[in-house]
Amino acid sequence: MKVEVNEVAVKSIITPSNLPDADYVINPYLGCSFGCKYCYASFMARFAGIAEPSWGNFVYAKVNAPELIKKELSGRRKDKYFGKRILLSSVTDPYQPCENRYQLTKSILQEFTSAEIDSNIEVLTRSPIVARDRDILSQLPNCEVGMTVHYIEEDEPISMIEPRGYPMRKRLKALAQLADSGIRTYAFIGPLFPYMFYEEDRMSHLLHELREVGVQEVFLEKINRKAGMVRIHQADIATFEKDNLAKTQTADKMTDSQVMQMVEEYGLSLRLGSVLEH
Repeated sequence: MKVEVNEVAVKSIITPSNLPDADYVINPYLGCSFGCKYCYASFMARFAGIAEPSWGNFVYAKVNAPELIKKELSGRRKDKYFGKRILLSSVTDPYQPCENRYQLTKSILQEFTSAEIDSNIEVLTRSPIVARDRDILSQLPNCEVGMTVHYIEEDEPISMIEPRGYPMRKRLKALAQLADSGIRTYAFIGPLFPYMFYEEDRMSHLLHELREVGVQEVFLEKINRKAGMVRIHQADIATFEKDNLAKTQTADKMTDSQVMQMVEEYGLSLRLGSVLEH
């Protein structure tokens, strides 16, 4: 199904956050064309007046977002953002394919650069397009980029869970390019599918590759089985897990503590200090 992209003007763009590691969030788009079948953000469809199962098939580009950011970062208004953690993005992907056309995320980052504001800017994406803006990101004094990754072999069907996701090799290459530009990076390893990640050889190989491309920190989170898209696509998710279980060679799965120990052995930091689940 073709993704429908529309334009919309919004009244605000920087939103206070309830996330444990962000004070504010910026979502340049409503909706996400990647259509991940495990996405927790599908509830956002209601704000577009669209049924939740259609998540992944529509995007609204907030075309006046850069203008709003420029206004918000002018004069005394910007004082409240000094030293704060600002995340792009929490319920969309700031570098989904339509960013190539609209460049909203790029323009927003340029506004932060021009404002010379000492905020902590964090970008979270699953898209290698982020490497396009490494010259801008490197100008921000406190910036880091997180990339969602899975350990999936090159011949495994990532499209079963991420219908329009980019190959892992392209994501790893983007992480390397960012690190080479002096930008701090981390990997969001998730969602953790039990039969896919809690197998020592798979996890070891993934952590090794992440370290090789300059990643310093990892975030581990188990699949949220209460998420709307998981419920909607529970049959596909179950099939995916069953297929990966059949490929697993070892009978005993790694525990959370063993995974955390392996992260430490590879010289990586564990974001928020534990394997998360919600």
